[in-house]
Order: sequence, then structure tokens, then C-alpha cells
Amino acid sequence: MIGAQETATNEHTIPNGRGGERLNHERREQLQHQRRGDNDRIAPPPCHLNITQWNVQGLSNKRHTVQAAAIAKNIDVFILQETLMYKDKQFLLPGYQQYSVAKGPNSHGSMILVRATIPIYNIYKPPPKRLEAGELLTQATQELILNDGDFNAHHPAINSTTRMNQDGHHLVELLTDVPEITLINTGEPTHILGGTLDLTFISSELVPVAQWEVDDELTSDHFVTTTTLRMEQLPPPPRPPPRCNTRKTDCKLYQDELQNWYSNYEPAEDIDQLNQDLTDAIQHAAEKAIPKTNPSNRQHKD
Repeated sequence: MIGAQETATNEHTIPNGRGGERLNHERREQLQHQRRGDNDRIAPPPCHLNITQWNVQGLSNKRHTVQAAAIAKNIDVFILQETLMYKDKQFLLPGYQQYSVAKGPNSHGSMILVRATIPIYNIYKPPPKRLEAGELLTQATQELILNDGDFNAHHPAINSTTRMNQDGHHLVELLTDVPEITLINTGEPTHILGGTLDLTFISSELVPVAQWEVDDELTSDHFVTTTTLRMEQLPPPPRPPPRCNTRKTDCKLYQDELQNWYSNYEPAEDIDQLNQDLTDAIQHAAEKAIPKTNPSNRQHKD
């Protein structure tokens, strides 16, 4: 390898007479183009989010498997259920922030390992418990979110070969009532016995840039599911509407507009019509006297 590197270097350099080397003309031109940002032929790196979910059925004996998978699969968010880890047990994955619920009387343990910033909700609903997901899924009406986990919910709309249970009926009703959230499972089983227990819900706005798949390389009694969000394909948000700059209000013009309206106005007999006429006059005067700003779409880091 050293010889190959030396040969490649010598092709681009010429002795400068001072014990060093200078770049030849062709190589200098290449570097100058790069410095100027002349990258028309070079595609920008993709901006993907890889989100992987797994009911791990015990994390202690799968530590190395999880660590290796995070690196090999370039996982940005690793969502784990049934970690079965108590508070006195630790699991660290370098480069990731960890959010976890320890195993206890009412929990089998859950964990989220995060390398990317997007609101993520990790769900594990034990079979005997009742699912109440309304508040969680309606978060999609306020922000872009992803809900991932083992819901233990059954409904023909989720898996055509299964019978409906109460939790499945609850989720399907929510999907009807909250159009801002979408289930992106493909119908492929996520359990080794053929069930679809692991579900991924994302904001409907993210559906065009989302890809969901089952990965059979990591297994407990559940398969891993991976969601990839190609964020670079997400259309930019609409430009915010113009806003009134009240600090620059022309008060005299505002008063003159209202005075002119009032002097020519014949009051309506109907109180509702009178109220509407007055409202319209105030809005018209404000549009004349208050300048508007055109806010731009600022891209924030978070």
C-alpha cells in the first residue's frame, strides 16, 4: 500500500528545487475547482435516517449483537423493547444517547439509543394491558414524529390473517380520526409465528420519504424492523405568511381610513351586519397603514 501511495503522489508533484515538491498544473487546477465548490459532477452525500426497532427479548446476552448491528447497519436510532434490564445494569453504546425504562413490576424494560434528532416514541404494550394511544398518535398534529414498537394489537387492517382484538380496533379507529399519522408496515410478519405485532407509525408528511422493511439477521421471537427516512427528498416547508410590522404602523393613515369610511357609511339595521361592516373597515385600514414583512424559511439545526 505504501508503494501505491507514493506512486500516486509522484504523478501529481514536481520537484521544486528546495528539497520539496510543487503540484503540477493539472492537479493544481483540480484542487482549485474543489476549493471553489465546483462539485457539479459530485452528488452530495445522502441525508438518511436509519431507524431500527427490535423486541430484543433480553439485552444482557445480546450486548455485542446490538453494538455490532449499530455499526454495521449505520443505525441512527435503535429502539429496543423487553430489554429485561434492571436499574443496576448498564448498557453503553459509544456515540449514542440513551433513554431507557428499567425492568420493574409494570415494565419489561425499554430503551432508545439515539444518534439523530427527531421525536421518537418507543412502545411496548404487554398483552394483558389495555392500549391507550390517542394522546401519543395525535402528537403528529403538532410535529413530525415516529412511533415504533411492539403494540400486541391485532386487526385485519394490520394483518389480514389475524382476528381483531380491542387494541387493534383502537389503533385502526385512531388512524381514521388522525389523518396526520400513518402506519407504514407492509403487512410482512414481524414475529416468528407469523404475527404482525411490531408497528411503525410516522407523520403522514414523512411517508413519501420513508422505506420500511423487516430484517431477519437479528432475531429473538421478533424480527427487526428498519425505517429509513430520506430527509433530503422531503419538500421544503411552505413559506410563512406575511406578518404585520406593527412597530411601523402609520397611525395617521389608519385613523384617516377609518374616518373616511365612517363619514360615508350608512349603518345597517341588522346588528350582525353592522358588526361585520365594522370588522371589514378595521381590517381594510390596517392593511393600508401597517406594512408587512416577508419571513423566509430559516433552517434551524434542531
